[in-house]
Amino acid sequence: MVEGFEQAIYALKTGNAYQAERVIQRDKFINARRYELEDSVLHLLTLHQPVVARDLRLAASMIIFASELDRMGDYAKGIAFISQELHQKQKLSEAELEIIRRLETLSEIGIKMLKQAAPLCAIMGGVGGLAPRLLIGWQT
Repeated sequence: MVEGFEQAIYALKTGNAYQAERVIQRDKFINARRYELEDSVLHLLTLHQPVVARDLRLAASMIIFASELDRMGDYAKGIAFISQELHQKQKLSEAELEIIRRLETLSEIGIKMLKQAAPLCAIMGGVGGLAPRLLIGWQT
């Protein structure tokens, strides 16, 4: 997710159509990983039947986490679509450039937060390590 946001903002800033298209196409990967993560959690619950409240909370958190990762992927895809539309114009207005600058600043804060969350997710287990890998990069 971090890499996806960085690519989306880069595409928005530079008008790089290839990067924008890459972000849009990778959203399918993120969607598939969301369902994989949810299935892993449900599989864990049904086969191992955790009875400790902490385990149940962790499992519920991972399902919510998967949904949030999917939503972040959708946001990155939306930024990439906006990038494609914006940069088809000959020249961007000063207001559009200011919006891009503000989005870049916000994305830096968000990316920093995502990077800080990754170690916590890894410590919590993240269903076989799938959640931390989704959070940091595109790799499976």
